[in-house]
Amino acid sequence: MSQAFAFQLPVGYATISALSSPDSTHITSTIRRRLNLAVAVASMWLASSTAFASKFAFGYDLYTWKLKAFASGIHATNGLLALFAWRSSIGTNKMTIRSCASRVIRGTIGSLWSIGPSSPCSDPDS
Repeated sequence: MSQAFAFQLPVGYATISALSSPDSTHITSTIRRRLNLAVAVASMWLASSTAFASKFAFGYDLYTWKLKAFASGIHATNGLLALFAWRSSIGTNKMTIRSCASRVIRGTIGSLWSIGPSSPCSDPDS
């Protein structure tokens, strides 16, 4: 079961604390949108790992059905709220599912592309 929480709990804590800290005025709107998407993905993953805990725990049923339903509902609600916060931060209300998906895909590719060095002189050892 630990593999279900190894990434999501630290990411969820870090992004929520970054978004809610009083000195977060230095965070740009682009970073806020990415943090909202990180909260949404982590929350949806936690909802699915709670609902299907036996799939993550080699068949052991760790929670009662009431706890599964309650925890999955809380995590899914948190994920939906983060998605709506992301959507409202874009500034348009006429977005379709296709345009939202294309923005997420472009943002993911852009984020992954920006991990690498931007130029040959961006080597920290030089």
